[in-house]
Amino acid sequence: MTFLKFAIPSYNRATNLKTLPYLRSLGVADEQIYLFLNDEDQHDLYKQHNDLGNVNVVLAEGCRGIVPVRNFIAHYMTYPFIGMDDDVHGFEVAMRVLVDGKEKPRIINRSDAFIEYLENATKFAIRKGCGLFGFAKYSNPFYMCNQPVFHIDKPFDGRCLGYISAPPIDIPLEVKGCDDFCLGLTYVAHGGHTLRFNRARARVDNQQSGGCNKDDKAARYQADLAARDYMIRRWGKVAETFLGKICPFEKYTCGV
Repeated sequence: MTFLKFAIPSYNRATNLKTLPYLRSLGVADEQIYLFLNDEDQHDLYKQHNDLGNVNVVLAEGCRGIVPVRNFIAHYMTYPFIGMDDDVHGFEVAMRVLVDGKEKPRIINRSDAFIEYLENATKFAIRKGCGLFGFAKYSNPFYMCNQPVFHIDKPFDGRCLGYISAPPIDIPLEVKGCDDFCLGLTYVAHGGHTLRFNRARARVDNQQSGGCNKDDKAARYQADLAARDYMIRRWGKVAETFLGKICPFEKYTCGV
């Protein structure tokens, strides 16, 4: 049995909740899973469509939107724990494999190693003195295989996060986009460190039904740009260095 606990915020995905059955398929016990819902109505809906078993259901009443929910979870959970989006259904690793006698970069499904990877990542982050870790949202195996195994103090995708210690401050409610980047920045801007693993990622669907985010790509891009501007105004050069270059719209998937 793993020593990790898992926190899953979810909203309006009662019929398409993927992370819970995925974790169960990997041998994670219900008692180690915390499902964060908005209210009793959502709880009733999720019970109708899912076998919640002995999962810890927590009502984050009054929390609307991912930023208030992330802040709620960070105060509620004991550390360390893993925070996951509700649509995770796989774990992929970039590696070079033999194809027709030649090494080729490929992205390989390694769900069989996911829990062990998270346990080792947690221990490694503790040794490195990092309060938070995550994974880069790359999808190009050539690029991923040529990256270092990890980076310190670089932004990462929020679909799967390892919380080693509590964030120094809450994510500001003014942030309406790239809240995962802002979460990492709260550590770095207050003297802490984060850890990004570059050759692995949690697998989600790019288009997932339900949830609370109804913005199209252009609206999300503008929200992320506005969030970036806010972070730079608040934390200055530290934020500028942490966030790096702006992603052009034509290459935009999530985060700027």
